Amino acid sequence: PKGKFGDPIETILELLELIHKEYFENNEKEKNSNNFCADKMCPSHSNFLLYLKEIKFCPTCSAKSTQKYDKDCFMFTISVSELLPLIEENETFTNYKYSLFKKAKYITQNFGQNDKIRLENCKCKIIATRKRLFLYKKFSPFLIINMTWDSDFPFLTDICKIYGLIPTTDKNNYLFDLDLEKDKKKKEELQSNYYLSSMILFGQRHYTCFFYNQEIKMWSFADDDKKKNFKTYHELITHLIARRSFPVGLIYTSVNIFLNEREEKYSLNEEQYLELYKNCQVEEQVDNEENTKLNKGEKNTNNNINNNVNRERKENERKEDDKKKKKNNNDDSDISF
Repeated sequence: PKGKFGDPIETILELLELIHKEYFENNEKEKNSNNFCADKMCPSHSNFLLYLKEIKFCPTCSAKSTQKYDKDCFMFTISVSELLPLIEENETFTNYKYSLFKKAKYITQNFGQNDKIRLENCKCKIIATRKRLFLYKKFSPFLIINMTWDSDFPFLTDICKIYGLIPTTDKNNYLFDLDLEKDKKKKEELQSNYYLSSMILFGQRHYTCFFYNQEIKMWSFADDDKKKNFKTYHELITHLIARRSFPVGLIYTSVNIFLNEREEKYSLNEEQYLELYKNCQVEEQVDNEENTKLNKGEKNTNNNINNNVNRERKENERKEDDKKKKKNNNDDSDISF
């Protein structure tokens, strides 16, 4: 499968489902309702459900199809392998500092460019189906994003790039389109600012997490029973990169948890990011040199082994030849005339 690190996210989804079932069992009125969780929703659906409407369309004609995800859509998935190619080598931090949402939206909108998907009412000769995700009805108080990686040992520079992309604050309409065609007044109900409250990480074959602790106004990093607090987001990200821990789950809240805090408390500036990225490049170069030495050492070891084997083989062949010559000489001395 594309994403191999879904365990914590799957656990969250399972917990949300259990909360939903418990609410269902404890509410007799809702049990008999065909519209369960539609009017009076359980804590899971009322806080985490994403009202998403997927519209596939042909850009050259009016053909389209609509599908709603409004039952158990508790998270949005972003593939890192699709994200990284969108980051140019010469792209500066200021250009993509808060653009994870925008780049994910771009990926969504360019869906189907090479896929052979034809809509039922599309008669175009060239198949070029696109997709857009619309948020309708209302925004979710919490947003869960699942980040899928293709490797459990990604490049250090790639990890740094993704941290540079992840916004600590952003707007949901950068990630989804807002369904305002019928009622433009609904913008207030649909549009929301999101604030990064916690992150699930994977590194060294181990899951960890961090969250913003509002009581002490610090970032708290949790590794099993160990906990460490960081005053600034820069200190936290520096620590995570040193551990080679990369994000697999992001949890945002619509409540401004950074209210009245200085920006340096909850974000990276350009100078900090570029320094981190430069350090990652140096670290990667050192790793590559060490790997080259190891590979060279293994090659030399293999060559030495092969040389020893060849020498031993030649020595054995020489001994066999000497034996044959000695035998022939003995045989010749025994011949009488």
